[in-house]
Amino acid sequence: MENVTLKAKKRLSKNTRGELNRFRQEDMIPAVIYGREKETLPILLDGKEFRQVLSTEAGSNVVIDLNLTNGQENGQASETVMIKEIQRDILVQERLLHVDLIRISLTEKRSVNVPVDYLGEPAGVNEGGVLQILKREVEVNCLPTAIPDQIEIEISELGIGENLIAKDLSLPEGVELQEDPEETLVSVLAPAQEEEPVAVDEETEEEAPEGEEAEGQEGEEEA
Repeated sequence: MENVTLKAKKRLSKNTRGELNRFRQEDMIPAVIYGREKETLPILLDGKEFRQVLSTEAGSNVVIDLNLTNGQENGQASETVMIKEIQRDILVQERLLHVDLIRISLTEKRSVNVPVDYLGEPAGVNEGGVLQILKREVEVNCLPTAIPDQIEIEISELGIGENLIAKDLSLPEGVELQEDPEETLVSVLAPAQEEEPVAVDEETEEEAPEGEEAEGQEGEEEA
Protein backbone atom coordinates (compact mmCIF):
# COMPACT_ATOMS: atom_id res chain seq x y z
CA MET A 1 0.00 0.00 0.00
CA GLU A 2 1.39 3.40 -0.97
CA ASN A 3 1.21 6.35 1.37
CA VAL A 4 -0.94 9.34 0.45
CA THR A 5 0.37 12.86 1.04
CA LEU A 6 -2.02 15.42 2.49
CA LYS A 7 -1.57 19.02 3.57
CA ALA A 8 -2.88 20.37 6.86
CA LYS A 9 -2.82 23.63 8.78
CA LYS A 10 -2.50 24.08 12.51
CA ARG A 11 -5.33 25.80 14.37
CA LEU A 12 -5.98 27.02 17.90
CA SER A 13 -6.37 24.35 20.54
CA LYS A 14 -9.81 25.72 21.43
CA ASN A 15 -12.01 27.21 18.72
CA THR A 16 -15.46 28.60 19.34
CA ARG A 17 -18.48 26.87 17.86
CA GLY A 18 -18.90 29.77 15.47
CA GLU A 19 -15.30 29.45 14.28
CA LEU A 20 -15.68 25.69 13.74
CA ASN A 21 -18.88 26.23 11.73
CA ARG A 22 -17.13 28.87 9.64
CA PHE A 23 -14.31 26.44 8.86
CA ARG A 24 -16.85 23.84 7.71
CA GLN A 25 -18.67 26.37 5.53
CA GLU A 26 -15.32 27.03 3.84
CA ASP A 27 -14.96 23.23 3.35
CA MET A 28 -12.22 22.98 5.94
CA ILE A 29 -12.54 20.03 8.33
CA PRO A 30 -11.49 20.46 11.99
CA ALA A 31 -9.28 17.55 13.05
CA VAL A 32 -6.82 16.47 15.73
CA ILE A 33 -3.66 14.36 15.71
CA TYR A 34 -2.80 12.34 18.82
CA GLY A 35 -0.93 9.27 20.00
CA ARG A 36 2.62 7.97 20.51
CA GLU A 37 2.98 9.97 23.74
CA LYS A 38 3.06 13.29 21.91
CA GLU A 39 0.84 16.31 22.42
CA THR A 40 -2.57 16.46 20.77
CA LEU A 41 -2.36 18.73 17.76
CA PRO A 42 -5.46 20.56 16.44
CA ILE A 43 -5.40 21.02 12.66
CA LEU A 44 -7.54 21.86 9.65
CA LEU A 45 -7.88 19.59 6.60
CA ASP A 46 -8.97 20.63 3.14
CA GLY A 47 -12.38 18.97 2.70
CA LYS A 48 -12.04 18.29 -1.03
CA GLU A 49 -8.56 16.76 -0.68
CA PHE A 50 -9.55 14.62 2.30
CA ARG A 51 -12.59 13.19 0.50
CA GLN A 52 -10.30 12.27 -2.39
CA VAL A 53 -8.11 10.39 0.09
CA LEU A 54 -11.14 8.46 1.34
CA SER A 55 -12.06 7.52 -2.24
CA THR A 56 -8.81 5.57 -2.76
CA GLU A 57 -8.91 1.76 -2.70
CA ALA A 58 -7.57 1.77 0.86
CA GLY A 59 -10.55 3.81 2.05
CA SER A 60 -10.39 4.64 5.76
CA ASN A 61 -7.32 2.37 6.17
CA VAL A 62 -5.16 4.69 4.11
CA VAL A 63 -1.73 5.67 5.47
CA ILE A 64 -1.29 9.45 5.31
CA ASP A 65 1.90 11.48 5.23
CA LEU A 66 0.57 14.70 6.70
CA ASN A 67 2.47 17.89 5.90
CA LEU A 68 1.83 20.76 8.31
CA THR A 69 2.14 24.17 6.68
CA ASN A 70 3.37 25.80 9.89
CA GLY A 71 4.60 22.75 11.76
CA GLN A 72 8.11 24.17 12.12
CA GLU A 73 7.00 26.01 15.28
CA ASN A 74 7.10 22.72 17.23
CA GLY A 75 9.65 20.98 15.05
CA GLN A 76 6.93 18.81 13.53
CA ALA A 77 6.90 19.51 9.82
CA SER A 78 5.24 16.19 9.03
CA GLU A 79 3.33 13.32 10.67
CA THR A 80 2.58 9.78 9.55
CA VAL A 81 -1.00 9.05 10.56
CA MET A 82 -4.05 6.89 9.97
CA ILE A 83 -7.73 7.69 10.38
CA LYS A 84 -9.10 6.73 13.77
CA GLU A 85 -12.60 8.18 13.58
CA ILE A 86 -14.72 10.34 11.28
CA GLN A 87 -17.74 12.28 12.52
CA ARG A 88 -20.34 12.84 9.81
CA ASP A 89 -23.42 15.01 9.62
CA ILE A 90 -26.45 12.88 10.50
CA LEU A 91 -28.53 14.28 7.64
CA VAL A 92 -25.79 14.77 5.03
CA GLN A 93 -23.29 11.88 5.20
CA GLU A 94 -20.94 13.55 2.74
CA ARG A 95 -20.51 16.47 5.14
CA LEU A 96 -17.61 15.68 7.49
CA LEU A 97 -17.70 17.43 10.86
CA HIS A 98 -14.50 16.23 12.52
CA VAL A 99 -11.66 13.76 12.00
CA ASP A 100 -9.44 12.01 14.55
CA LEU A 101 -6.01 11.03 13.22
CA ILE A 102 -3.63 8.79 15.13
CA ARG A 103 0.14 8.80 14.81
CA ILE A 104 1.60 5.48 13.68
CA SER A 105 4.92 3.77 13.12
CA LEU A 106 5.43 1.96 9.84
CA THR A 107 7.37 -0.73 11.72
CA GLU A 108 4.65 -1.54 14.29
CA LYS A 109 1.65 -3.75 13.55
CA ARG A 110 -1.90 -2.42 13.96
CA SER A 111 -5.35 -3.98 14.16
CA VAL A 112 -7.75 -2.74 11.48
CA ASN A 113 -11.01 -3.81 9.87
CA VAL A 114 -10.74 -4.87 6.23
CA PRO A 115 -13.70 -5.40 3.83
CA VAL A 116 -14.46 -8.92 2.61
CA ASP A 117 -15.30 -9.32 -1.10
CA TYR A 118 -17.49 -12.37 -1.76
CA LEU A 119 -16.91 -13.68 -5.28
CA GLY A 120 -19.38 -15.65 -7.37
CA GLU A 121 -22.98 -16.84 -7.08
CA PRO A 122 -23.47 -19.73 -4.62
CA ALA A 123 -24.75 -22.94 -6.20
CA GLY A 124 -27.29 -23.16 -3.40
CA VAL A 125 -28.86 -19.86 -4.42
CA ASN A 126 -29.47 -21.23 -7.92
CA GLU A 127 -31.29 -24.11 -6.23
CA GLY A 128 -33.62 -21.75 -4.38
CA GLY A 129 -31.52 -21.08 -1.29
CA VAL A 130 -31.07 -17.65 0.31
CA LEU A 131 -27.63 -16.03 0.62
CA GLN A 132 -26.97 -14.61 4.10
CA ILE A 133 -23.90 -12.41 4.57
CA LEU A 134 -23.16 -12.07 8.28
CA LYS A 135 -19.90 -10.11 8.14
CA ARG A 136 -18.78 -7.64 5.50
CA GLU A 137 -15.41 -6.94 7.12
CA VAL A 138 -12.98 -8.74 9.42
CA GLU A 139 -10.37 -7.54 11.89
CA VAL A 140 -6.75 -8.28 11.04
CA ASN A 141 -3.36 -7.35 12.47
CA CYS A 142 -0.44 -6.28 10.28
CA LEU A 143 2.02 -3.52 9.46
CA PRO A 144 0.38 -0.31 8.17
CA THR A 145 2.10 -0.79 4.80
CA ALA A 146 0.70 -4.34 4.48
CA ILE A 147 -2.99 -3.61 5.08
CA PRO A 148 -4.94 -5.23 2.22
CA ASP A 149 -7.56 -3.10 0.46
CA GLN A 150 -9.93 -6.08 0.72
CA ILE A 151 -9.89 -9.82 1.25
CA GLU A 152 -11.49 -11.94 -1.47
CA ILE A 153 -13.17 -15.28 -0.92
CA GLU A 154 -14.89 -17.52 -3.48
CA ILE A 155 -18.43 -18.60 -2.53
CA SER A 156 -19.73 -20.09 -5.81
CA GLU A 157 -19.47 -23.68 -4.54
CA LEU A 158 -21.59 -23.10 -1.43
CA GLY A 159 -24.67 -25.31 -1.37
CA ILE A 160 -27.85 -25.05 0.68
CA GLY A 161 -27.06 -25.40 4.38
CA GLU A 162 -23.34 -24.70 3.91
CA ASN A 163 -21.29 -21.76 5.18
CA LEU A 164 -17.81 -20.29 5.30
CA ILE A 165 -16.06 -19.26 8.50
CA ALA A 166 -13.28 -16.81 9.28
CA LYS A 167 -10.49 -19.40 9.13
CA ASP A 168 -11.49 -20.17 5.52
CA LEU A 169 -10.08 -16.79 4.47
CA SER A 170 -6.79 -16.79 2.60
CA LEU A 171 -4.80 -13.91 4.09
CA PRO A 172 -1.76 -12.23 2.52
CA GLU A 173 1.64 -12.90 4.03
CA GLY A 174 2.18 -10.94 7.22
CA VAL A 175 -1.55 -10.43 7.85
CA GLU A 176 -2.97 -12.17 10.93
CA LEU A 177 -6.65 -12.83 11.62
CA GLN A 178 -7.98 -11.22 14.80
CA GLU A 179 -11.50 -12.66 14.54
CA ASP A 180 -12.70 -15.90 16.14
CA PRO A 181 -11.61 -18.52 13.55
CA GLU A 182 -15.02 -20.21 13.87
CA GLU A 183 -16.98 -16.99 13.22
CA THR A 184 -19.48 -17.53 10.40
CA LEU A 185 -19.00 -15.08 7.54
CA VAL A 186 -21.57 -16.21 4.98
CA SER A 187 -24.10 -19.01 4.62
CA VAL A 188 -26.78 -20.28 2.25
CA LEU A 189 -30.11 -20.85 3.96
CA ALA A 190 -32.77 -23.31 2.86
CA PRO A 191 -35.75 -21.67 1.12
CA ALA A 192 -38.65 -20.79 3.40
CA GLN A 193 -41.34 -23.46 3.50
CA GLU A 194 -44.84 -22.22 2.67
CA GLU A 195 -47.45 -23.30 5.21
CA GLU A 196 -50.14 -25.57 3.78
CA PRO A 197 -53.67 -24.21 4.21
CA VAL A 198 -55.71 -25.97 6.92
CA ALA A 199 -58.50 -28.10 5.41
CA VAL A 200 -61.98 -27.00 6.51
CA ASP A 201 -64.88 -29.48 6.78
CA GLU A 202 -67.54 -27.72 4.69
CA GLU A 203 -70.37 -29.84 6.13
CA THR A 204 -69.42 -28.95 9.72
CA GLU A 205 -69.10 -25.28 8.79
CA GLU A 206 -72.56 -25.27 7.22
CA GLU A 207 -74.23 -27.17 10.11
CA ALA A 208 -72.92 -24.84 12.80
CA PRO A 209 -75.22 -21.89 11.99
CA GLU A 210 -78.22 -24.25 11.81
CA GLY A 211 -77.40 -25.61 15.25
CA GLU A 212 -77.14 -22.11 16.66
CA GLU A 213 -80.44 -21.20 15.03
CA ALA A 214 -82.10 -24.31 16.54
CA GLU A 215 -80.82 -23.40 20.00
CA GLY A 216 -82.23 -19.93 19.53
CA GLN A 217 -85.65 -21.31 18.60
CA GLU A 218 -85.70 -23.59 21.68
CA GLY A 219 -84.93 -20.64 23.84
CA GLU A 220 -87.87 -18.72 22.38
CA GLU A 221 -90.27 -21.64 22.91
CA GLU A 222 -89.24 -22.02 26.58
CA ALA A 223 -89.79 -18.27 27.03
